[in-house]
Amino acid sequence: MEYKYSEIIQYDTKGLCLDIPVRKHLNASLEDRGSREARADWEKFVGPLSQNAGAYCQGHSFVAISVPDCLPDRLEVISYANEFAFLHDGNSLSETQENDHMLQALMEGVQQGSIEARESGKRQIQAKILMTMMALDRDRAKVATTAWAKFLEQGSGRENHNHFSTLEEYLPYRSKDSGHMFWHAISIFGCGLTIPDHELALVTEYVMPASLACSLQNDLLSFGKEYEAALEAGQTEICNAPWVLMGEHNCTLKEAKTLCIQRIHEEVKKYLQYAERAQEMHDLSADGKKYVDMMRFTISGNAAWSLRCPRYNRQLQITINEDERLTLDGIPKKLKGSSALIEKSTSPESIASDVSDAGYVTANTDSESDHSDAMSRATIDGVDRPETPAQESKVNGVKPDDIGSSREPLILELDSESGDWSSLGPEEAALAIYPQMKSDSQVVTEPYRYLSSLPSKGVRDMTINALNFWLKVPNHSMDLIKSAVRMLHGSSLMSVRPLLPVNSQYSLTRPFRLDDIEDGSRLRRGKPSTHEIFGHAQTINSATYQYINATQEIRKLRNPHSIDIFIDEVQQLFIGQSYDLLWTSELSCPTVPEYLQMIDGKTGGLFRLLTRLMVAESKYSGEVDFARMCSLFGRYFQIRDDYQNLTSDDADLWLQYTNQKGFCEDLDEGKYSLPLILALTKSPRKGQINSLLVQRRVTGSLTYEQKCLILEHVRGSGALEATKTIMDSLANELEGEVDRLGKIFGEENLELKLIQEMLKV
Repeated sequence: MEYKYSEIIQYDTKGLCLDIPVRKHLNASLEDRGSREARADWEKFVGPLSQNAGAYCQGHSFVAISVPDCLPDRLEVISYANEFAFLHDGNSLSETQENDHMLQALMEGVQQGSIEARESGKRQIQAKILMTMMALDRDRAKVATTAWAKFLEQGSGRENHNHFSTLEEYLPYRSKDSGHMFWHAISIFGCGLTIPDHELALVTEYVMPASLACSLQNDLLSFGKEYEAALEAGQTEICNAPWVLMGEHNCTLKEAKTLCIQRIHEEVKKYLQYAERAQEMHDLSADGKKYVDMMRFTISGNAAWSLRCPRYNRQLQITINEDERLTLDGIPKKLKGSSALIEKSTSPESIASDVSDAGYVTANTDSESDHSDAMSRATIDGVDRPETPAQESKVNGVKPDDIGSSREPLILELDSESGDWSSLGPEEAALAIYPQMKSDSQVVTEPYRYLSSLPSKGVRDMTINALNFWLKVPNHSMDLIKSAVRMLHGSSLMSVRPLLPVNSQYSLTRPFRLDDIEDGSRLRRGKPSTHEIFGHAQTINSATYQYINATQEIRKLRNPHSIDIFIDEVQQLFIGQSYDLLWTSELSCPTVPEYLQMIDGKTGGLFRLLTRLMVAESKYSGEVDFARMCSLFGRYFQIRDDYQNLTSDDADLWLQYTNQKGFCEDLDEGKYSLPLILALTKSPRKGQINSLLVQRRVTGSLTYEQKCLILEHVRGSGALEATKTIMDSLANELEGEVDRLGKIFGEENLELKLIQEMLKV
């Protein structure tokens, strides 16, 4: 296997990777530059740095020796991303909460929720990473982003406080938590690899022993740091392999370390067998083989880095001179409430002795062996890891087993001082005075809750987060605005018009609708639309209820003018939608200016609403105008949707879109999208198109063949190319408007620019 961007260097890894040599990138200085820039941006956007939180290691930083054959033009950005990931891990106060924030920013729209003001800085850094990566390699940047998000979602400290009884129980968790998916992300992007989908499971299986070996190396060498951190936090568990082994085998720490090293050797040997097998496979792609083979140098690089990095060895400060002798004079730590001593568990000299004890002789074994020989199962803060008794789960004093499976009559769910009304006769019941029904009744909210459970593009929440980098709206106000806009948008999607022929008892001239944004769509994000499950009447009732709830949220905002802003923009949304419905109902094709004016009221209105509310709640109230940006954004967003509904240069993207929305669903709805308007203006076959739209009105939908014929005429007219030209023009104008606003605020909004980049077609 050729490695043209790296060279083998002499480095004593104390036998932690058997005989695998260490490789180092020929342009390692690029990593130092990327790491320094990440640290500077962290201090600028987030806050002060912990001294040893990052991945920096003098002489041999992490990426240069763990991904040694990274393409030179990508080394700096993946080093920046890696340093940011390490800083995030080392400076996070609440791992699960912080990782959820990271996940939201990476997979926009996958998870919803409020983000505190301090998080906007991290989002700016993530935006910078993704924009830089996409400029170099858009497709692999997306794959890498997905892998990184998977790591944050499944691992990254989410079970760090769990109790693991055995190493075999611990390792599956560790394989997720160790960062393998993050390594996968930076490796495939950094080395420019493409792993076919049908090979991914196989190559993952082949590199997993190597990933476990790296995880165990880190556990072995970070034990002292993690032990001290547990002491400081008053924790009774350490999520670390030697700690688990001490409990499993009731042994000393030194014995546990020896067992850990033996397991590292087993995993390395297993990986090397897999790597040899992969090279002999004729049906494995060249990139698949390279992916498996390069992991050997991740094993050796990780060992070399872990032995000397300040992150695990707090005695080594980042500021020491490279020519100074690196020493690890570990001071035994006395356990509070216990006479046991922690040995010098992470020094290279101690590790060399332990490797020798594990049955592997290193080339350099002249160090003194560790003198600490006894440590029974350690306790933290004097607590011997007691078993926590299962707590009896109760909600409002009721155990789950007390709740029957059958539904009780609704009247019994109502609170009343008069007691049980089931004994009342019909006449008594008719004369009784009842309290109001519960406002949180599942009956009225269930359609909305179903809609909210479906996956979303998340663009509106993304936009709110991005704008808040400039506006710095208080967290309480941000939560209320997000909640209100989400309710308003959700209720608009629920308000539907049935797809029925004109001779039905529900004529198209008497539609069930409030604002009718989805126009009777039978699919919403790949699932049945709300009205297909709950019916038209219940769905509309639930949607109307959410309008009232959104109004209540707006009334809680500090600025008294917020309710006026809300009413103004919701009125514009209804007016814009009314024209869209009129054109469809009367088969009247609007002009392009009329269509854009409708978008400004309908799609742009929601963006305009959230920006006006945010400005009103910020210190910039009355000083900055986002109207132009909202109009451009709304137009681009809607026309992009029109365009993707009919075609896409990316077959997979179109397949995904049609699976979620239905094939050319806009034609089924009879909507006049921009491509259709342009086609009716230009196509010599516009008579056929109009006739087909008439048939849609009669039957309620179009057949697959009818839609294909319309699509053929739209393509033949050049309408799609004209639509794409308009989109490009809007995108350029929008970029200019964002730059103009950036100058007003004095800061470039990288997150907002990333949203623009992600929406490009």
